[in-house]
Amino acid sequence: MGSNKQERGAGPGACAPRKFESDLGDLDERFQSLLRLTTDFYWETDPQHRFTRFDRGPKAISALPQSGLVGKTRWELAYTRPDEAGWQAHRETLERRLPFHDFEFARLTPAGEERHFRISGEPAFAAGGSFLGYRGVGQDVTELKRTESGLRQSEARFRGLAELSADWYWEQDEQFRFSFLSSSYEAKTGLDPAELLGRRSWDKPALNLTEEDWAHHRARLERHEPYSEFEIQRAAGRGHTRWLSISGEPVFGEDGRFRGYRGVSRDVTRRKRGQQLLALEHAVARCLADADNAAEALKAVIRAICESESWDCGRYFRADEEAGVVRFEEFWGVAGAAIENFIEGSRAVAYPRGAGLAGRVWETGEPLWSDDTSKDPRVLMTALGRDFGIHGAFVFPVTFEGKTIGVLSFNTRETREPDDGLLQAVRVIGSQIGQFLKRMHAEEEQRKSEARFRSLTMLTSDTYWEQDEHYRFTLFTGTGKQWIDGVRRTAIGKTRWEMGFLNMSAADWAAHIAVCEAHQPYYDLELYMLADGKKLWVSVSGEPIHDESGAFKGYRGVGKDITDRRLAQEKLRASEERFRSLTALSSDWYWEQDEQFRFTVVSGGIQAGFGISPQAVLGKTRWDVAAVGMTDEDWAAHKAVLEAHQPFRDFEYARLDAQGRVRHRSVSGEPMFDEHGRFAGYRGVGRDITERKAAQAKLKQAHDDLARSNAELEQFAYVASHDLQEPLRMVSSYTQLLARRYGERLDGDAREFMDFIVDGAARMKRLIEDLLIYSRVGTRGKEFRPVAGEHVLARARNNLKAAIEASGATITHDPLPVIEADDSQLVQLLQNLIGNALKFHGAEPPRVHVGAAERGDDWVISVRDNGIGIEPQYFERIFLMFQRLHDRGEYPGTGIGLAICKKVVDRHGGRIWVESVPGEGSAFRFTLPKQRGESHV
Repeated sequence: MGSNKQERGAGPGACAPRKFESDLGDLDERFQSLLRLTTDFYWETDPQHRFTRFDRGPKAISALPQSGLVGKTRWELAYTRPDEAGWQAHRETLERRLPFHDFEFARLTPAGEERHFRISGEPAFAAGGSFLGYRGVGQDVTELKRTESGLRQSEARFRGLAELSADWYWEQDEQFRFSFLSSSYEAKTGLDPAELLGRRSWDKPALNLTEEDWAHHRARLERHEPYSEFEIQRAAGRGHTRWLSISGEPVFGEDGRFRGYRGVSRDVTRRKRGQQLLALEHAVARCLADADNAAEALKAVIRAICESESWDCGRYFRADEEAGVVRFEEFWGVAGAAIENFIEGSRAVAYPRGAGLAGRVWETGEPLWSDDTSKDPRVLMTALGRDFGIHGAFVFPVTFEGKTIGVLSFNTRETREPDDGLLQAVRVIGSQIGQFLKRMHAEEEQRKSEARFRSLTMLTSDTYWEQDEHYRFTLFTGTGKQWIDGVRRTAIGKTRWEMGFLNMSAADWAAHIAVCEAHQPYYDLELYMLADGKKLWVSVSGEPIHDESGAFKGYRGVGKDITDRRLAQEKLRASEERFRSLTALSSDWYWEQDEQFRFTVVSGGIQAGFGISPQAVLGKTRWDVAAVGMTDEDWAAHKAVLEAHQPFRDFEYARLDAQGRVRHRSVSGEPMFDEHGRFAGYRGVGRDITERKAAQAKLKQAHDDLARSNAELEQFAYVASHDLQEPLRMVSSYTQLLARRYGERLDGDAREFMDFIVDGAARMKRLIEDLLIYSRVGTRGKEFRPVAGEHVLARARNNLKAAIEASGATITHDPLPVIEADDSQLVQLLQNLIGNALKFHGAEPPRVHVGAAERGDDWVISVRDNGIGIEPQYFERIFLMFQRLHDRGEYPGTGIGLAICKKVVDRHGGRIWVESVPGEGSAFRFTLPKQRGESHV
């Protein structure tokens, strides 16, 4: 057997080829098995990219022919996609012998069906590195393409449905956080989707839901239950709200696990608004039905409208046809000083027909809305609203049988956009109120015949009187009192101020006449006269009289003798003065001195505060006892005040207490006079202010330290920024020198890096220069002197000449005043503001207008432009150091310019602010104090 093996070449060296052939057979079998099972096909090409092999399994679906591929390139076969440019790009990849993945093309089958293919390939190389061609795999992806196309069509139909529907679609994750909102959400609600995505429904406040309501809703979600028409009310800005109705269902994965919620929402604000307005009409009707009189009804109605519609206050103005004005008559408002002062200021307001919002509504009979009264030219009393922060206003007529008999005006401290629903609803409400007021007026007319009796019985007087429309007495009743008989004989045909009352000055009578001419009631007017040599005091109360048309006819009222009460008050006055002084001056101890300024009374508080017995100072003057730090001149000045019988406050001096410690006192006093007007001494209070003096000393020390620190910081800023410029010049100069001398030896990156260095040094230099300007505003400024505003503007424009010409800007101005200022800093201020307008402009060339207006003791200078504008949240931030709102690549600068402007304005005793609307331009305004002798130039 051994010899046979030798003859057949079966030695050890012959085993390797047989094993290699066996392994190769196994590999080929595996390859054929893979082809039978896969939907892919295998291919190979030669170095000229012609097919040399093409194998496909029986599962592959292909529009490629069964034969005829070998010897052809891929692009020589008929195709429908890609175009020639696509094949060219593919050939370039092959020529570069790069691998490729998922190259797609399409061919037609003999039946005319288009089939899509996706192939991937890699280059093959021989052992010596020579290129052999490509080999790779491919797949028929026609069905995949059809599925993707169907999915896109389905999504397009879904998006179309979502856009056309009144609803919008949403999805939440398993933590109930919103993960998707359809694009129609913002358009249909006016709300920002960014405020909701990634958050849960209860993360944002709802006006109609309590914590308990949200807890019930969360419990339902956690049970994975569907829900429908869950309503949420959200704030939408400018006094408006949005009502949203939400329906949702849980989503589960194929494994049954909970994945979150999806659903739809709808804006139901219009429906809810209709329900609210209907409820408001019912509330007004209930207020009118429950009221006993017109004033009570008006107050209740105004309150109901304010609380339902979130207005801060409401006022009713009654139409006075004879006078041609509408007058303030009734009100209701929320608590707060601003609203109360606004109401108080409205009491004396009357609007002529057609003047102001109220006058216009009276004239036209149509409701009016003002979203911001401070900017509305129709508003007459803008100062009244501005002083108390009133902005939004809504005014509508109160009508009876088509005639306006009054006007209701509602106001809020917020700006508020018009509400068309409310404007329609008040037509019904105004008619309801008008019918009620007319009915109440008719009932009042029926009771008029009883008015005299009611006045007599309710006011419980000694006498009853009446006056005509000129305030002359026409009736004076009552008997049994000597003063009544004496006054009655002389009063008829006279006014009260034509009679001999002694306690009323011309100013007092003017104030009383003003009340009468305003047709207001008054109470307990006290008058003094002498009757038969005796004192006589009378208290008078009165109310206006109007006829059935509302016209003023005079006054009626009562008078009573209060002489006994006034005499008793005078007797009590002296004993009460000591107590009033003590309580009014809020003292630690009380003291009195005689006419020689010697102490006669000292309360025990002095011993508690200083350890000094009151008996130790009785009979002495204040300067008889040694005081710490008081000179003879100090005491002389104090004695001069006392001898002039003048009151004094907070006279300070120090004494040593029983332990030898310095204690500071503050005393206040007032002179005393007897019933004959003679000086009787002083009384007053004293207080221990030792702790306050110590605190003041500490505060002064802190203030001095702070002032010194600020001065050092300003000096440091100046020195540091000044000294930094020299090394920067060195960096910039030597970098440029390197570029000129060795530029030809440097590659592109090196030259670019050197440009970066030069640019950075230049920007640092500009920053340092701006810092120098900023630090010098308070320390290197010139003395103020009269400066012509137009001369300052001309210098600023000349400095900006290149920027103005480059941007094609137009600069206009009002006549500018002469102002006492630092002219250099004023040039810098206008130059910075105009320069910003030239820099931050939109597509149109810049238009800049410099204006001037007087406001009280100030000039208000404005620089208005048509630029890109500023968002309101940045109005304060832009005046701080290094605050930039844009990248340096968009708009160059250091971020110090406006900080310099603010510091210049501060130094001149003014203030600076900005008014802007994004996309519509900005107006920078600053105030400068006016000086005498100013004139326009």
